[in-house]
Amino acid sequence: VEPWMSGNARGPSTAFTLLYRFFAMGPLSGKQIQLLLDHPDSPYIRSIGFLYLRYVCDPGKLWDWFEPYLEDGEMFSPSGPHGKEVTMGCFARDLLLGQFYFETLFPRIPERLRRDIVQRLQSRGMETEARGNGGCGGGGRPGKAPG
Repeated sequence: VEPWMSGNARGPSTAFTLLYRFFAMGPLSGKQIQLLLDHPDSPYIRSIGFLYLRYVCDPGKLWDWFEPYLEDGEMFSPSGPHGKEVTMGCFARDLLLGQFYFETLFPRIPERLRRDIVQRLQSRGMETEARGNGGCGGGGRPGKAPG
């Protein structure tokens, strides 16, 4: 689910081409977003749903969309078959907490809402810092969390 094609190519990845198509079509309905988030065929389809929300959703509604999935145990590798495997819940949590996804910049979550999200995560005993599970590209890339 990286923004760019792998290898030497500098074109957008299939995932980000699909995201662009969703943006260009106009806002997806709540039902369409729910279908992406609950898609049974592939965690990559689900991850595109989370990315779509993180880029376009009203920050005040992000928690309501993400909260049911924070403990989702489905494993996948956001960086492709040879990348680090994470749970869908960790991926979703990092999208909420992080400002970057690989080389892309997410819309800013207002500080008041960000603190509320952190407090809600703390009350569940969950990590409150992004760990690079959403956007864990190669060394030196903005989306990669340190050590």
